[in-house]
Amino acid sequence: MTQILEQLIKILNVQANKDGIYYGNSTSMGLPRVFGGQVIAQSLLAATDTIDGLLPHSLHAYFLKIGDPNEPIGYEVDRIRDGRSFATRRIVARQHGEAIFNMSCSYHVQEPGVEHQLETPVFPEGPENFKSMAQHRNELAEKIPQLAHFAKIPIPLDIRPVDFLGFINPETAPATSMAWIKADGILPEDQIIQRGILAYVSDMGLLGTAARPHGVSFLDPSIMAASLDHSMWFHHDVNLNDWLLYTTDSPIAGSARAFTRGAFYDRTGKLVASTAQEGLVRKKSR
Repeated sequence: MTQILEQLIKILNVQANKDGIYYGNSTSMGLPRVFGGQVIAQSLLAATDTIDGLLPHSLHAYFLKIGDPNEPIGYEVDRIRDGRSFATRRIVARQHGEAIFNMSCSYHVQEPGVEHQLETPVFPEGPENFKSMAQHRNELAEKIPQLAHFAKIPIPLDIRPVDFLGFINPETAPATSMAWIKADGILPEDQIIQRGILAYVSDMGLLGTAARPHGVSFLDPSIMAASLDHSMWFHHDVNLNDWLLYTTDSPIAGSARAFTRGAFYDRTGKLVASTAQEGLVRKKSR
């Protein structure tokens, strides 16, 4: 396991204090705010620490305020319900005495049932045929030295965009995208860790799909973009030690909000998890 991947697992595994509140620190994403996927994953793992024998199957979250990456985040877990087949938890993340995030998540005992899946999308070529996100960022740093700090931020996952448009002045394209994703190292088989890391990565690039038809980049300082809410459903066990294909689309945008959807498929075409998000996308007033 790489050092950065090991560090991510350590940060996501928040621990409860004597007051029963879980506290976690933040990873550096080179931004003046906390990465949304981190808060989702930390909330999920905090809630799961109060669960015995069930796995998370869905979560629904709202981002309330920008998080401060220099201060610990406290996660309050409310044990809403414990049943034989399902359990429900509510989590509120706080900083400086204010709520910055809240999430509900549901857990389900593993049991057999009816199964079906819509037709799998046509897969692109394998991940070995595409550049990693780290390579794309290094190329950006060579072209624009003032963005070199962006390239130095370590990525704990190997992300290989299939239809990369560029970080600066991208061409317009349909509001769909694909990327191969895998852990940069070997993760434990523990489904709690695997699902937590997948929740973390699910917020990467999802909202960016809504920018593709407009030829804008979220690195453009005149564009304001932020996640407003995030939902996720786990359909099958996750294995990030092998490649997953993350497909995303944005059916609609308007009123300074964009709606985006995502799906994770394993290499056999099985739909492993789904996600959806609405985000703020607006031009800053001068």
